[in-house]
Amino acid sequence: MGEYCFVIGEESEIEGYVEDIAEKLGEDHVEIYDPEKEKSFKEFSRDFNTVVGLGDIKDEYGNDLKRMAGEKLVITEQEISNVPSLDYEEEIVDTIYEKISKVDEVYKANELMEKVDDYDTLGVVLHDSPDPDAISSGLALQYLAEEKDTEVNIMYSGSINHQENKALINRLDLDLRKVEVEKTEKDGSTVYNTITEEGDISLNEFDGVAMLDTTFTNSKIMSAYPEQEVDIVIDHHEGWENVEERLRGFKDIRTDRGAVASIMADYFKTLDIEPDEKVATSMAHGILTDTLDFDPNSRDFSTRDIENLSYLYEFIDRSSLEDIRKTTISLSTADILARAINNREKKGTNIYSYLGEVEDTDAIPQATDYLKKLEGVTTSITYGLVDDRIRLSARNSDIKLNIGKELERVFENGRSYGDFSCSAGGSSRKGGATIPLEAMGMIGEAIKDGSDLDQYESAIQSTIETMLNKIGSS
Repeated sequence: MGEYCFVIGEESEIEGYVEDIAEKLGEDHVEIYDPEKEKSFKEFSRDFNTVVGLGDIKDEYGNDLKRMAGEKLVITEQEISNVPSLDYEEEIVDTIYEKISKVDEVYKANELMEKVDDYDTLGVVLHDSPDPDAISSGLALQYLAEEKDTEVNIMYSGSINHQENKALINRLDLDLRKVEVEKTEKDGSTVYNTITEEGDISLNEFDGVAMLDTTFTNSKIMSAYPEQEVDIVIDHHEGWENVEERLRGFKDIRTDRGAVASIMADYFKTLDIEPDEKVATSMAHGILTDTLDFDPNSRDFSTRDIENLSYLYEFIDRSSLEDIRKTTISLSTADILARAINNREKKGTNIYSYLGEVEDTDAIPQATDYLKKLEGVTTSITYGLVDDRIRLSARNSDIKLNIGKELERVFENGRSYGDFSCSAGGSSRKGGATIPLEAMGMIGEAIKDGSDLDQYESAIQSTIETMLNKIGSS
């Protein structure tokens, strides 16, 4: 489904600003209805989340807009009963953009709560080895769901080894369910079992399934359910266009936000629900970590992220937040950092490092951050073998390069290794990729069959770095 559909009638005071408004909303997300070229307005607008009516449209489209108002967000310049209206003001572009965004946020927040109210139980899936943004967003949704008496289970696979993530969970006494995914071959097909400490678990046990700050390929849990449809998706990353058929309900993707926790804060503000100390503290930490503490050299955050952090500071436990953010690194992380330094290869202002087998997944982005601080480096990339996948992390300060889009182009859209499930993306400042061993051809098959990894390490480095050398070449 598209984002914004504009229909324009006569005598609109706003029509001349539509191109500027579309640019602010994102030109790829806006389409203008042309009655001479398109099918009927009713059919055309069916594919959009938001419909904006400008000028005198009451007679021709008024009844259609009234009916749509019960199913999607509708805003009009002309007053129509039960439909929010736009007012002409001097700062027209910013005013209308803010009006559409504000009404859109109210609509989204209410839609989320209506969706949550449909379920007695909700399974919330985070990405493997979740970071503070994912963890705090799961906690925030759990808190909101309590308003509707919906029981929420927050689940993840992988491990939580990053010292700050451990401190977050321990200091705030958070309850997350670790799910182990076992894969076996039976009668020529792959069979998955998902297990917790309490025993077997299945997504089918829940009335609804939500995904926060993750995609299908970044979660082993979701990999175990290749046909699972999802009821709620909240994220700030791109890359959902190709999986629309698996999204059957609520979707809120805001790529302008630095953290999903910031989107969650919008819900609290819009719904006038105050987060408790635990939730607010974890969300504040989530926003700070995902925006790199609002690094002024970073473009990966918006003014709304800053406003939402300020809002959360009214409710946080400052002592707990300070303790969480002062934690020291573990010995296993120090070992990965040492590998990153020893294995580094510098090519111009780019630096790459292969980390070998990695148990502490959280150490990979930490190693990337560490290499990025070296003199003369604008782009740092580290990668290592985690179970049956190559995990790659990137940081970038070259203003001519959007590292997230480049990783997506090289590893995902390029399909350079054939037909396999690869995930890649991010933003201009940071990005990542998950490459299944199947992508490595015979190398991957040998490693999965238990062959000694050492004899294939140079081949892994050569294969991945051949792809990395394509970054920035388009």
